[in-house]
Amino acid sequence: MMKRKKRILIGGSIVLIAAICGAIFLFSGKTQPTKSLAKQVEEDYTGIEEIINQAVEKNENLAMSSNPYEYVKNNSYYDRLVSKGISILPILEKKINENQYGDGLLGYITAIAIEDITECNLKEDKDLQWATVSEFGDSWKKFKKTAKEKIDALINSKLDETVKVKQLKKYGVYAAAVLKEQQLTKMSMRY
Repeated sequence: MMKRKKRILIGGSIVLIAAICGAIFLFSGKTQPTKSLAKQVEEDYTGIEEIINQAVEKNENLAMSSNPYEYVKNNSYYDRLVSKGISILPILEKKINENQYGDGLLGYITAIAIEDITECNLKEDKDLQWATVSEFGDSWKKFKKTAKEKIDALINSKLDETVKVKQLKKYGVYAAAVLKEQQLTKMSMRY
């Protein structure tokens, strides 16, 4: 009996010492905290500007262009920004709503990024077309306010399925979210 207690005590001590050593080893290295999403977005904007400035220096035609879509082509920082997906949407919407960049190039790039991330092209809807960043902001608010209702109506319409799918595409990720919500609702009704 005494031997057994001694073995348990020794075994427990070894496990405790191993756990303490493991914790010391694990936490002794300098850990790099992950950057906040907002900080990452700001770094992407800085990179976008740097690439644009470099491209403009090399290409006079680009410097003369007033087409913001030209400035996001082959821009790795823009691609990196958009690849963050819908998680950065509130940050980008805040930039638009607070008119952070006005109607300058970065304002247009922000609007384009929102459309690219959400896969929504507001210009496809005559009521939502925009030419300035502030118009985009108004159109985006209107789109978000009415999208669910319009998507629901479209899904429940008697239109041919191929026509529905084609029309739903203009709603991008919002259509997918509504479809998912309806699917979950139907599934929960079964049980």
